[in-house]
Amino acid sequence: MKRRTFVAGLAAAPWVLTGCGADSQGNHRPELGGHSPMPSVPQGLSRRHDFGALEGDIFYVAHPRYGSVDARLVGVEDNTRDAQLEQFALRFELPPGSALQDALYRVEHAQAGSFDLFMQRSSHNNVAGEGYVAFFSHLTD
Repeated sequence: MKRRTFVAGLAAAPWVLTGCGADSQGNHRPELGGHSPMPSVPQGLSRRHDFGALEGDIFYVAHPRYGSVDARLVGVEDNTRDAQLEQFALRFELPPGSALQDALYRVEHAQAGSFDLFMQRSSHNNVAGEGYVAFFSHLTD
């Protein structure tokens, strides 16, 4: 490939990406129809102590059949297996009959906002409804 062709291609890349949902710098923006970056938990809500302050609160989980179901955060448990990582589990109680599959769900909280969370069914017996769990693993600071 000739250098001139390569340089011309680089110069045109932001313009081409704009048509694919990106801005003029090539950054994807959902409002332009592009894919959003990897879904994540809001910055202020990512560590064990952040969720610990919300224990007992209700989160709203997007449900494929019912639209939304209440999920009470019943526990934030240390799950550390490696000293270089902060690992913990969030335990939720959902109403009986929720029957969620192990998958990524949109979750909303009144103060924390909305985020995506991978939830899976749990055999934890300390809940009246159905138990679900979400695991986190972060490098320690």
